[in-house]
Amino acid sequence: FDYSGTSLEDAVIQDEVIPQVAGTPAATGTSTSTSTSVTTSTPTPTPSSTALATESFNAVTSSIKKIDFLFVVDNSGSMADNQAKLAAGFETFANTFYRRADLDICTSIITTDRYLGKVGPNGYQRERNLPCTKPAGWSSLTSAQQNAYIDQLIADFKTKINVGTTGSGTELTGKSLVSYLYSLTKWGNVIVPSVHTSFFRSDAVANISIITDENNWFYSGPSTSELYNDLPAIQNAAVYNSSTGAVDARKGIKNYLDDFFTAAQPNHGLSYSVTSFLETTRPANTVPGLAMNLTSLNDLVGRESAKTDIEGNTSTFASVYNIVGDAIALRAAAFNVLHSIYEPLFPNVIADLRVNIVKADNSRVSLSYGSNYTVLMPNGIVLNQATANTTSTGDHIEIQYRYDNSH
Repeated sequence: FDYSGTSLEDAVIQDEVIPQVAGTPAATGTSTSTSTSVTTSTPTPTPSSTALATESFNAVTSSIKKIDFLFVVDNSGSMADNQAKLAAGFETFANTFYRRADLDICTSIITTDRYLGKVGPNGYQRERNLPCTKPAGWSSLTSAQQNAYIDQLIADFKTKINVGTTGSGTELTGKSLVSYLYSLTKWGNVIVPSVHTSFFRSDAVANISIITDENNWFYSGPSTSELYNDLPAIQNAAVYNSSTGAVDARKGIKNYLDDFFTAAQPNHGLSYSVTSFLETTRPANTVPGLAMNLTSLNDLVGRESAKTDIEGNTSTFASVYNIVGDAIALRAAAFNVLHSIYEPLFPNVIADLRVNIVKADNSRVSLSYGSNYTVLMPNGIVLNQATANTTSTGDHIEIQYRYDNSH
């Protein structure tokens, strides 16, 4: 069985030229800034200034939720066993999530030496793409044909995730990721924000999975060659094993990701997450042990991000992806507002967050936290199924919330 006419060879995803979006899109409705002083029971800093925002979303959305998985896989000499565990562990995940009727999942794979170029020696592909789980004409296939399609898709994933072990031993994960996002021929070329990969769909929730047992963030000042330096996790991160107070002023991985998804997915707040399988068992004074620039990335990104030890077994890989998959599927069903919701006493006290259904006739139904909706911090609102079932075409979900605008 073939992919309904789609070749099993690597699909070619063309770079898409999209007008650059300047800044953060404005929320629907009006926003007013007010100074506030909030006393909390935790050491959470009080912002110097907050604002109220009101955003509106179509209440009835597609029953098919879109998820885009990008795998960044170490293809150096020490990774054969880890690639095999990933393939086996992801198969367990895929047999559940790829077959879900309510999910459309797209998958792409790149290597940790993608910064050297899209194609390596002898035509080696540092980018490998798979068709999505809900291709055109999906609904017209019989159940047997759909199952055969997913079986082939899983088998193809297991083949393509085996990226080999002859790649560069200088695994510059951050630079490889950014090179892919902005379709660079190689790292060092000028980034044009409006020209980027078209893999990530504007209405999908994205997850970037990083699988590596090494990482080369050797930055220690101008004397260290840029060729062997990866990007810090975030701009102005403390320089590892350097003088007190030294920081790396270069733009970090999270900064690049935030900028990319703000421009590529302008109609909602950030919803991407990071799943990291890292070497976490080496002594802290071992370079490049602890994958310095990646260890903190999942905490910096937040949302459904997760991290685990790459030395785990196949069941560990499967368990992590099942947990992450459930969380991402929930995020895909959420109304994601543009800013992080500021509710310092949440969930015990909700001060400013208000969620309403505005019916087509402009009547309003006020919703209650817990009874009608849940909150996926920092910026997601999910209607309970019974409440979602009461909405009709033409209804809108109106969300009023407070956010920190002091930056």
